[in-house]
Formats: sequence, C-alpha cells, structure tokens
Amino acid sequence: MGFKINIGNGILLILHILSSIAGYISIQACYVSPEEHWFLSFIGLGFMVFVLVQIIFFIYWVLIRKIYWIISLLFFVFFWNYIQRSYNLNYIQANTEESGSMSIMTYNVKNFDLYDWNKGADTRKQMLQLIREEQPTIICLQEFYSSEDKNNFNNEKYLKDSLGYPYYYFSRLYEVHNESWGLAIYSHLPIINYANIEFDNVQINGAIYADMIFERDTFRVFNTHLQSFHFGEKELQKLQVIDDIVDNPEKAGSIKAIIRKMKNAFIKRSYQVKKLNFYIKESPYPVILAGDFNDSPVSYTYHQLGEQLQDAFVFKGKGFGRTFFNTNFAFRIDYLFFDKSMTINSYRTIDKMYSDHLPVKVNFNINE
Repeated sequence: MGFKINIGNGILLILHILSSIAGYISIQACYVSPEEHWFLSFIGLGFMVFVLVQIIFFIYWVLIRKIYWIISLLFFVFFWNYIQRSYNLNYIQANTEESGSMSIMTYNVKNFDLYDWNKGADTRKQMLQLIREEQPTIICLQEFYSSEDKNNFNNEKYLKDSLGYPYYYFSRLYEVHNESWGLAIYSHLPIINYANIEFDNVQINGAIYADMIFERDTFRVFNTHLQSFHFGEKELQKLQVIDDIVDNPEKAGSIKAIIRKMKNAFIKRSYQVKKLNFYIKESPYPVILAGDFNDSPVSYTYHQLGEQLQDAFVFKGKGFGRTFFNTNFAFRIDYLFFDKSMTINSYRTIDKMYSDHLPVKVNFNINE
C-alpha cells in the first residue's frame, strides 16, 4: 500500500478530490440563505450523491491497496452529522415506550384525496382508519380539508366526535363557501391557547401552534406546511428524463421553468423559516415542531429550524426515512423536532400509501 500511482488512477484521484470539495460545497446550503445564493440549495439536494461517490472511491482504493481511501474516511468523519440526517444506520438501538409517555403524528393528508388522485373511493376512510388504529396523543395534519356540504367530508367534526379528539385547532387558510383548507392540530390533551402564523403572499402554506397541558407540564406544538415546488405531473415526468435534453435541446426550456420554480420556492421558504423560527425562539414553553418542510435534511430550512431542537429521526430512525413519494422520487421532507429536554423513545414512518406523504409517529416523554 503506497503513493505510487499511474495516469488512470491519477485522474481518478483528481476526481475523488473534486467530488470531496463538491460535497463540502453542498453542505453550505445549510448555512447560506437562498436569498443570497439560491444555487447552493440545488447543490444541497445532491449531498447523498456525493456520499455515494465517496463510498465507491473508498472501496476502489482499498481494493487496489492505495492509501487514498483516507480521503473518503475523512469525509465520513467530518460530515457524519449530515450523513446521519439523510441515512441513519441506527439498526441496533431499539424503540421503546416508557411509562408516562405520549405520542405525536405528523401527516400531510393531501385533502383526504378530495380530488381522487389515488383513484380509490376508500382512500379517505383508510386514512381515518389509520389514525383510529394508531391513536396518537397529538396529530398534526397538513393539507387538511373539511366541508359541511360534501357527504363524508366533514373531517373537522369526524376527528372530534368519531375518533375522540375533543381538543383541536383548525386554521382555515383558504375558504370557499362551506369548504375549508388549512392546517389542523388534534389532541387528547387540553389545549389552553392557540394561534395562527401567517406567511406573506401565500394561501395554502402557513404555521399554527397550540399550547397543551400534560399533568403539570405545559408545552407548545407547532404544525407547519412550508412552500412547495408546485410541480405538476408533466414537470415531474420531465425531471425523470433530464438526460434527454442532450438529444432534444428543445426540452431545455421546460427544465429552465422547473429550475425557476425551485429557485422561487427556496427563496420563499427562507422567508417563512425566519418568521417561524422567531415564534419558536419566543415560546415560553418547551417546543415540538411538526410538519411538511418540503425540503431535504441538508438544507437551510432544516438547519435553521432544527438548530435548537432535536430531530427524532436522528435519534431513533433508520435508513433513508423517506416520507414523500411522487413518481420515481422519494425524500424525507416531513419532520418531528423536539425540545432538547424531551426524551425520544421511538420513531416510525408508517408505510401506508394513502397520500403522497407517509405519516410519521414518535413516542416521547416530557422530562421535568
């Protein structure tokens, strides 16, 4: 094992070093606001690609007995916290449920399949049955829809009366006649205060919070739905065939439109994160933050919101923990963050594809 190297391996070594630098640059997406350098947010989405490249180079250098594997080793050591956010090797530590614990679920229900995206008449029933079976103490719902007119879609009343959640706050971000869309928090615990946090120039994104009492403790639960890319089905299909641009230059215009949408979403989220973070830091009580962030674990959104909280996935999750599925893409964009004084007992992504998001459930304790 040594440093002597031929031309081919010399080129590979240069590529290895360049990929390490690119990986480092991608991490800067966590610290630089998209308002200043929005392109870093794009690079941040590729962080795990750079990790995969490091794994390949590590194996290659070990097999040919060259010491350059140490470059990958140093990459893994220095950037382990970022890797663990995206892929958790926590396969040994068992999930538990301690006495005096409670549970919380976050779930983007996609309007309970109001527009029949799943092409299944029973989708809403299946979602509600899932909640009935899981019985979380607290539920944070995004893209919540309820109507007093449509048969079987008075979800506000159903969760309260039929599923047994007497305490709740439903923030109606958008209303048409007797139909309402927004964010909701339902709870078995008494809610003593609640409020809506409005984001500028958007109708369907926002945040809410509710203060709850558990025994002698009071804590605040935030539920948020941050700016999405708003890709249509055709745009998602274009993302899968980006390679075709080389052979079909006319498609480049469509890709530019997609990039423009992404840029605008990154920048809008940065404004929303600042506003939400202000309320989190000003909370007089320990905080739980739940919601659909529409962003990756290596992002400005994640870093800013999670800086003073703990990500339940990092403590008790495993694998990629992906929560969002659409065509060939799968990401972890739904999160549950907790005050550092709280204990995370278990983390579970519930593998039921009734929405394009999977529900996430965490069992936890409030420590006095």
